[in-house]
Parts: sequence; structure tokens; C-alpha cells
Amino acid sequence: MKIDQPSEVQFKDLGISFASITKKVREAFGLRWGTSGVVITKIDAEQNKKIGIKPGEVILQINQREVWSPKQVIAELKKAKAAKRDSVLLLVEGSEPGRNGFRFTLLPIR
Repeated sequence: MKIDQPSEVQFKDLGISFASITKKVREAFGLRWGTSGVVITKIDAEQNKKIGIKPGEVILQINQREVWSPKQVIAELKKAKAAKRDSVLLLVEGSEPGRNGFRFTLLPIR
């Protein structure tokens, strides 16, 4: 799937911004070729001191559903909040030494 228009959105409740993976985003965050998913671009440090994810990491799945656009990420987060869930399960690909590779982590949404 090719995404022509860069798309960045913010989930204000958590202070996290997400972007589609474009050539420019891939280069800015040093992502490997072939990476798919949604990049975490910004995290508000005050709201998210202990959430376990960092800018430059890639979300591949939320609650075992594949995501490839920031709008999908926001929709899944809103759906979980509406269902009164405390957290969502993320499949994340790290992008820095010691945090590269794939891992599951919980993202609190309350």
C-alpha cells in the first residue's frame, strides 16, 4: 500500500502524535526499508512519563488489528475508550539500539 499524502494526527487525551510512513518520515526516524505501520512522532513528556513507547517506534497492531494509517490508530483508541478499557495492546517495532525488534506493550488510555 502506498500512502501519497503525509498524514499526522494527534490523540490529545494521551498527548501522542502519529504519522504515516513516508520516505521523509522513514529517513527522519531512521526506519528500516519495508517497515509498515504508523510512526509515533511526538509524545508529551508530562502526560506520558511511563507509557513504554517512544518517538520513532512503529505501531503495527492495536489489540491484534493491523494499522497502517494514523486515522486507524485514532479510531482504535477512541473505540477502546468508548468501551471503557483501561489500556490497549500494541505490537510495536523499536528503532533504537536495545529497543529494536518487535514487542507487545500495553498503552494506558485512561
